[in-house]
Amino acid sequence: MVIKYYLPLLSLFLLITHVSSLSKLEDQSFGAPFDDYNSGGARIIASYREGGHAKVNEQFIRLTPDRQSKRGHLWSSRRIDVHDWSVVLEFRVSGQGKTLFGDGLAFWFTDMPNIKPGDVFGVTDDFKGFSVIFDTFRNQEFLSVHKDVSVLTGDGKKGAGDRRNTERPGCDSDFRYYEGADNFDVAKSLSYVKISLKGRKLKVSIDPLATGKFKACFETANVLPHDFDISKGFFGLTATTGGKYIKSDAGANVAVIIVKVIFISAFLFDCLLLNHSFQTNPNKITNCFKLFLLYLQLGTTLLLLSRYFDF
Repeated sequence: MVIKYYLPLLSLFLLITHVSSLSKLEDQSFGAPFDDYNSGGARIIASYREGGHAKVNEQFIRLTPDRQSKRGHLWSSRRIDVHDWSVVLEFRVSGQGKTLFGDGLAFWFTDMPNIKPGDVFGVTDDFKGFSVIFDTFRNQEFLSVHKDVSVLTGDGKKGAGDRRNTERPGCDSDFRYYEGADNFDVAKSLSYVKISLKGRKLKVSIDPLATGKFKACFETANVLPHDFDISKGFFGLTATTGGKYIKSDAGANVAVIIVKVIFISAFLFDCLLLNHSFQTNPNKITNCFKLFLLYLQLGTTLLLLSRYFDF
């Protein structure tokens, strides 16, 4: 008799928990158009601080221009407040160089409420947390361990930067666009990446050419120190361009454009993957809300039936 009352109530509680998580993650998400301004008249993102050479435009955020020795960042001013999360990032890394590119883009999840500048894609190497790195420079000396997309972990002690040229979980993915190509389109030449942290396990999938088909990149555990409180973590995005001008491939640096970032609860993320909504439109979550409604109706029905039947 106890089970029959608590089962539907538990279902409703889980539903409310997931919806609550989704509302919290809305503070971390953003997308064009960017119509908020500060007192000086510059466009801003309410929950983020931009710095370096980053600039918020109406339809996108440019973290770095296609010029040497540039750095830019977006850093969340609010902690995540959940333990499992997923993000879909819409971006473009492009340049005028055909083959050579400088540095790249990094997605951060750390305990830092403010960015601490350094040499690891613009962040200090004593960070605590992890970074998913989109490395656009293939160092000939370390080609055997290079991966275009990889994870770099930090325990709060110096030395994380030294592990950039070591074997780490990751994959190769040609997400770089050549701006001189005949088929280059500023509106359509985009990439998508899905990053998920669930049960302290990190999973990354990428759609480098926006085809609507994501490819599994890597999945790994132990990306966070044991004493890291996930609910108190902060997100960040950084980009850096190469420091050297390469005569053989003029303009070989990369411009990094961020169009949209959507953070969602792990439950909703799995739902979207099952019905493939994110492959064509990251904003289309109608099917998942139908699932929520069905789940709610099921819980209510079980509660009503339990009054008349002993199950």
